[in-house]
Amino acid sequence: MNLYGPEQLAESMRTVRKNTIQIAQDIPEHEYGYRATSDSRSVSEILVHIVLLSKFDHVLHEEGHLSSLEGIDFGTFINKSEIEEKRPRSKSEIVDLLSSEGEGWAQWVEKLPEALAFGRPTTRRA
Repeated sequence: MNLYGPEQLAESMRTVRKNTIQIAQDIPEHEYGYRATSDSRSVSEILVHIVLLSKFDHVLHEEGHLSSLEGIDFGTFINKSEIEEKRPRSKSEIVDLLSSEGEGWAQWVEKLPEALAFGRPTTRRA
């Protein structure tokens, strides 16, 4: 028996997302285009990147039912992510995405079987 199950993991994720949203709200919209270097993501791209990372778990485990990363086309996933990150969005759209996608992610995680939530082998295979 684990004292820390999918429900607790989801609550921890909600706490982190709440803090991320607070930071996103504290940054003035005119700073969302700021880049630390010309090769780095802008503030808005970083925030959208966070949204997209949470979707990867869902794609991997729920849609693909994969138990391994073998054979995953990371290049395609990264290219699609980069396109989405660069799509123009307002600050409010990004904050809304962080909120809705983060809550959807947490709701999905809290319903997972413990074995899947903590990366233990399951009977599902690719």
